[in-house]
Amino acid sequence: MQCSNSAAKAIRLFYESQCAAVDRIDAICEQHAISCHFRRLDGLLFPAMGSDANEKKETLQTEYEAGRKIRVKRVRGVPFAGFNDAPCLRYPHPATFHALKYLKGLVAAIGERGGKLFANSAVVKAEESCAGVSVSTRGGVHVHAARVIATNSPINNQVAIHSKLAPYRTYAMAFTSPRGLTR
Repeated sequence: MQCSNSAAKAIRLFYESQCAAVDRIDAICEQHAISCHFRRLDGLLFPAMGSDANEKKETLQTEYEAGRKIRVKRVRGVPFAGFNDAPCLRYPHPATFHALKYLKGLVAAIGERGGKLFANSAVVKAEESCAGVSVSTRGGVHVHAARVIATNSPINNQVAIHSKLAPYRTYAMAFTSPRGLTR
């Protein structure tokens, strides 16, 4: 399978945006001395135990074709029992950190710079001007910000996209088996 030029461009742009986000978190941790166990790790994609051999090969090949232009490499083996020689793909550049410690440090840094955070404040109206952004909340509070307002749902009057959004979480875990526990 070959990616079209537009698909390859979209994949590259997505990867670059993810790298930029990780780089920004790294820079914020450094700038504000946020201790959240930030460290760079390679991402590994490998087949699940018990999955069909042909399906594994096809899935990895499809992922490799999609990602080879963004420095995805084919490698063998991951440090888990039973996967010592498993075919896998290595994605460079990701990182891991303790999200709650990062957020606690970020909240402190925002407060130190005079910023304010508002929870449970659904924005119903936003207006931009040369002086900044003014927003109105469902509760009738009006807030003016000189620079930026961030939200997890777009504000618009054209499409009811907020009703189609769903919150998701992703997890990555690494651990060792407790002593004496065997398979």
